[in-house]
Amino acid sequence: MTEGAIRAENVEIYLYGIDLLVRKVCHIMFILLLGLVLDQLCGTVLFLIIYAQIREYSGGYHANSSIGCFWCTIVVTICAIALLKVLPQIASFWNCGSLLFCGGIIWMLSPQEAENKPLLETEKVKYRQVTHKYLLISSGLCVLGLINPLFIYSVITAWIIQATMLVLGILKSTCACGKRI
Repeated sequence: MTEGAIRAENVEIYLYGIDLLVRKVCHIMFILLLGLVLDQLCGTVLFLIIYAQIREYSGGYHANSSIGCFWCTIVVTICAIALLKVLPQIASFWNCGSLLFCGGIIWMLSPQEAENKPLLETEKVKYRQVTHKYLLISSGLCVLGLINPLFIYSVITAWIIQATMLVLGILKSTCACGKRI
């Protein structure tokens, strides 16, 4: 066997990893392209950074297939860009209320395990702590909203989307429990 070569029994694992990487890059490129086309590139980048951190450890709704995931990404991206455009037109009181309400949902419902990846109790504790840390960090970013309000709107957008994903995840698991497989 040549040094550095992949063993035959590991080829499937590497191909799966490459497939996941390509899909992730395609999703990110698509999101950025939509942000550019809809004249919200900076807000989309900020949203993506904030959302990705919280989403990774918080969990929430997951589609059942790759195509479902793609369509979910499209819907989430369009909703996020729409929120970035609408939030500046809404009174600060409602924006702050949304931030607190959605932050509370994320704080209380995280982490939410995926159907195909249950979490050990130690992982739940760790993921909850990391999610709480990211919530605190991203709420601190709101202070930068004094310099540029886009920071606040990006945080609010990320939190609204993530709170929605957590609630949808609960609804999906509740509906799935009632079905006979």
